[in-house]
Amino acid sequence: AIRRNYSVWTITLVVIPQHLLVILTGFEAYVLSVINLGEYLQRRRLGKLIVSAELITHGLCAFGIYLGRFQRFNSWDLVAQPNSLVKGMIHDLTSKGPLLVMAVTFVVLTVFYWMMKQITLGIMIRMRHQRSGSAASG
Repeated sequence: AIRRNYSVWTITLVVIPQHLLVILTGFEAYVLSVINLGEYLQRRRLGKLIVSAELITHGLCAFGIYLGRFQRFNSWDLVAQPNSLVKGMIHDLTSKGPLLVMAVTFVVLTVFYWMMKQITLGIMIRMRHQRSGSAASG
């Protein structure tokens, strides 16, 4: 958008908020998916594994984000060029720089997930409370 010679006001008031909304929506979908994983584990009487499952999910996502953003791999590379993918993964998992990037990504994902999870669960509780209150009065 910046390269198209938009005014600073257009970028500030339209382009940036639009991108932030899309990023927030995508991350909220991630949060809801991981919450659903926890609810699934709870129904299966595996509630003690929820935190471990969440952390493993964040770790795998951090690894995937690194492969996609820095190594420029895509999901189809698993089929199209598996040797290159495996070599790249082994190199990245044995080098300090990539591990640091993955660790920072993991921390950022975990912190933002926890914050968004609290907000999401709070909204869900409030909505359930409002529904039960309106059903009781109606």
